[in-house]
Amino acid sequence: MLNFENQKFCAEIANFFSGIIGVEVPSPTTDLFKEGILDSQNFIELLVHLERTFDTPINLFDLDIENFRCIEKIADLLGTLTLSMKRSHG
Repeated sequence: MLNFENQKFCAEIANFFSGIIGVEVPSPTTDLFKEGILDSQNFIELLVHLERTFDTPINLFDLDIENFRCIEKIADLLGTLTLSMKRSHG
């Protein structure tokens, strides 16, 4: 079950796909690669959008394809990254 923060991330990620990419993702667990929604160009746009929107850097170690397989996994990654940033900045 998603916590409130991850639900917020899911909503913003879904808005990115519908508003910027022009694709409605059927569910937060839809495989974005398998469905052809997330290609290399959209992936770069997504990374830039996430970093700017959430002021959260995504480093090379986080670029495991499994972290971006579906909206829910992207939200989990953002939750982990933002929690880590909060802890490191006091």
